[in-house]
Amino acid sequence: MKKKYFLSSTIVLIVMLSIACSSPETSLPNTPDIGIQGVHFNQNLHITLPKPWNSFKIDKQLTMSIEIINDFSVAFKPNYGAIIYALQEDKWVRVQDFNTYPDAQDVYIILRPAKGDSFETGSTSVYPVLDDKSKPVILRIILVGNLIKDGKITDEQVAGTVDVKVFP
Repeated sequence: MKKKYFLSSTIVLIVMLSIACSSPETSLPNTPDIGIQGVHFNQNLHITLPKPWNSFKIDKQLTMSIEIINDFSVAFKPNYGAIIYALQEDKWVRVQDFNTYPDAQDVYIILRPAKGDSFETGSTSVYPVLDDKSKPVILRIILVGNLIKDGKITDEQVAGTVDVKVFP
């Protein structure tokens, strides 16, 4: 019975991740400098926006699934270090997240490497504040965390990105 439940939940997660929103465009501008030295995007985090969780409407939240794809756990602030950009006239412009989170110094969400375990994933939402809600827009969402090595949160930051097109 336990095996069947695990297999069922794993299959559900795989299906959800496989139908996740893909990158909306292939030739988007480079990600703006977010002040992290030597960061290589998407080498430690895999971020998706599962379609069943999202309407992809401009005035709605976007909910993401986060999976650690390296061998180290990652510590995130309560907002997962979310940074949101909107593509405007071929350049990225930072936009505010309407969601608010506690600004506690020592509060972290810890994600361990998933290694195929559907229970080792995280989720978070952003609610981009967009001035023009009348036309589609491409968003780039960046999540930033710190690696944990030898049981301690390090200053070494990792980041993942996901692009999504939202509609009026």
